[in-house]
Amino acid sequence: MWLTSPLSWPFAKFLDWMMGEHKVQRFDNDQLKTLILLHSKEALKEVHALPSTIEGLDNSLVNMMTGVMSVQKINI
Repeated sequence: MWLTSPLSWPFAKFLDWMMGEHKVQRFDNDQLKTLILLHSKEALKEVHALPSTIEGLDNSLVNMMTGVMSVQKINI
């Protein structure tokens, strides 16, 4: 790492300048649930432009993931 730093550090700074700052996108639970539902088999059936090799998530998996996100944390 020390050997390549004279070359990699300026290159990284140049790329940061060219690309701009990246903001980390974070989703709340409702947005994640919607994203999971959009990747279900039923939702993907409605999209006609997708290749037939894309199957989507099974209903049981969608129900499990969205159910876990619905569980409220209980304070004892």
